[in-house]
Order: sequence, then C-alpha cells, then structure tokens
Amino acid sequence: MKKFKYRFEPLLKVKSEIEKQRQKEFALVKQKVNGQTQKIQQTNKSFSNSLDRQRQEQLSKISVAEMLVYGRYYVKLKKENLSNNEMLKALNVELEKTRKSLVESTTEKKKYEKLKENLLIRYKSDFTKAETKDNDEIASNNYSLKGSILK
Repeated sequence: MKKFKYRFEPLLKVKSEIEKQRQKEFALVKQKVNGQTQKIQQTNKSFSNSLDRQRQEQLSKISVAEMLVYGRYYVKLKKENLSNNEMLKALNVELEKTRKSLVESTTEKKKYEKLKENLLIRYKSDFTKAETKDNDEIASNNYSLKGSILK
C-alpha cells in the first residue's frame, strides 16, 4: 500500500502558520484592552479616593487653596478618564478586527483539514476496494486452478 499523500499539505501548513500569527496578534490586542481597562479602573479608584479624602477634610475645615488643588486634580482625572475611554474604544475596534481575521483564518485552515480527511477516507475506501478485488481474483484463480488439477 502506497502512503497517502495530501497534495495541499504545504498550503495547510501555511494556513496553520497564518492562524498562529493571528492568534498572537489577537492576544496582544486583548492584552492592551485589559491594560486600558485597568487604567480606567485605577483612575476611577483614584477619583473616588480623592473624593473621600476631600469629604473627610471638609469636616475639619478645608481652605480655598486646597479646594482649588482638589478641583484641578478632578479635572485632570476626568480628562484622563475621557482619553482612556477613547483609547479603549479604539482598542475594542482593533480587537474586533483581529478577532474576525482570526476566525477567517481558522475557517480557511479547517476547510483544508476537512478536505484532507475526506480525501483520506476516499483513499482508504479505494484501497479497500482494490484489495478486495485482488483477493477475489486470487481466490477465483485458485479455484479454477484446483478445478483443472482435479480433472
């Protein structure tokens, strides 16, 4: 029995490599999204901590200068939060693009894998049929040979 040879094997390897590369790209973008989400959470936590400190200090009579410092800090945090949210939106768009690209490359690879499976099944079936035919012919020849020897 000659070995099954899939003629699209090099193409399947290329598709697999492309899929791996896109998986890495997706992981990097996902990591960036997670980092940006953490930045937003830190900014929100910092904002709430500052509010708590200001409330505590207001109970002990806060000065106008300190109020101005808090006000500027809040404006800075709000700007930072806005820019972080915009960056997160952009990263989510990029994440969606890389996800679609990954899905596309995965389906391409699966097409070639399925084709390989189908061709292998057909190859095995054809081989079994040929083997059965050869066995039947040998059996027929043996039977006719035995018949001619007995006469």
